[in-house]
Amino acid sequence: MNGALRLDKWIWFSRICKTRSFAQSLCQQGCIKINSVLVNKPNKSVRIGDSITINYLGKTFVIKVLSLAKRRLSAKEAEKMYQSNFPLKGLIRKTYSYF
Repeated sequence: MNGALRLDKWIWFSRICKTRSFAQSLCQQGCIKINSVLVNKPNKSVRIGDSITINYLGKTFVIKVLSLAKRRLSAKEAEKMYQSNFPLKGLIRKTYSYF
């Protein structure tokens, strides 16, 4: 897929967050930056090569966007969509109810 994708969709498609509504709430609460610019709306565009920073429960996750998708992918395929400084598998999803 070429071009750009909404931030909340990309976070959900890549399985960083379990639900799209949770990805939207992270954006609205100011927990996410794209290329060091604070994002307050989930409709901001994400492009290949962008750097996404998520501050969540005292942890900072830096994610580089490697690809975009047209739909939500399987867990194995979703891991190929990004490169992270920290293993994300399950961290954001397990603590989702506390946010």
